[in-house]
Amino acid sequence: MNTPPAISIIIVTYNAAGTLQVCLDSIYKQQYPSLKIIIIDGNSTDGTVDIIKANINKIHYWQSEPDAGVYDAMNKAVKHLTGDWVYFIGADDELLPEFSDMALELKDPTAIYYANVFAEGSKRRAN
Repeated sequence: MNTPPAISIIIVTYNAAGTLQVCLDSIYKQQYPSLKIIIIDGNSTDGTVDIIKANINKIHYWQSEPDAGVYDAMNKAVKHLTGDWVYFIGADDELLPEFSDMALELKDPTAIYYANVFAEGSKRRAN
């Protein structure tokens, strides 16, 4: 049986203790078998790092240090990619179950794929 390509899921955080666990739980619920979570935290002071440490056995890579903003943190994360694909998700977003269905359709390495997320109480989708 062929193993599906690995997907690195990047989460950048700063004081995201109020939402990070829900985001992580939505990733853990996925049926797709090869997800690698990378978290880059901007030196949070609200308990975010405690949440990361509590989930350490399911996180591929994490670090917490000051950064120059969300894009700096994303660039730091990209240096730690090990998957064949990458997906960026906000710490206040949730992956819907359909993400796994979409992930199984990843075939063209020159394409940009996207999926719906649940954010701020509503389903968001690209048009």
